[in-house]
Amino acid sequence: AEKPDWYGPFWVSTTLVLLTAVIENYSHYLNDKYISTLSDQDASVYHETYSPVQKLASAALVLWGYITVVPLILHFVLMFSSVETRDLALNICLYGYFLTIFIPAAILCAIPNQTLRWIVVMAAFASSGTSLAICLFKLTAQASLHIALIVVSGGLAAHFILSMILKVNYLSLDNSYWEFHIF
Repeated sequence: AEKPDWYGPFWVSTTLVLLTAVIENYSHYLNDKYISTLSDQDASVYHETYSPVQKLASAALVLWGYITVVPLILHFVLMFSSVETRDLALNICLYGYFLTIFIPAAILCAIPNQTLRWIVVMAAFASSGTSLAICLFKLTAQASLHIALIVVSGGLAAHFILSMILKVNYLSLDNSYWEFHIF
């Protein structure tokens, strides 16, 4: 019997939470450097609207919630669709390990170029999303095509939403225009 590795998804998510905090602080450092070059009138439009602790807590909530809630929904959808389901822990591991590509992506997002950051996050989504879609299709192989498409589409939609939340809220050069708060 295959035993799931509970440590992997937790540590991948935790590493990503900490990296997003580091990248966020680095972005604010660069932003503050830029603001210091502006006149007082231009600089007055910028103001701090975040708490680093709040950002860390919201990133943890988003990432840990993602690796818990999305696999749980997947498990129940498959169970109620009369599809033989895998162990819930394996689904959690599936989603947790597909976040691994976002670790080097987050590191690359430290480069202060917004276009490059979008490319990096979209490449990470495309890479992990493709692998996730393949795994979800294999998982739903015995289901009808309708159920398989719903599961894969829903899984990819959740993965895309997570990618956008990471990019817009945590891996942006200047979050003041796009920021939304979870708490």
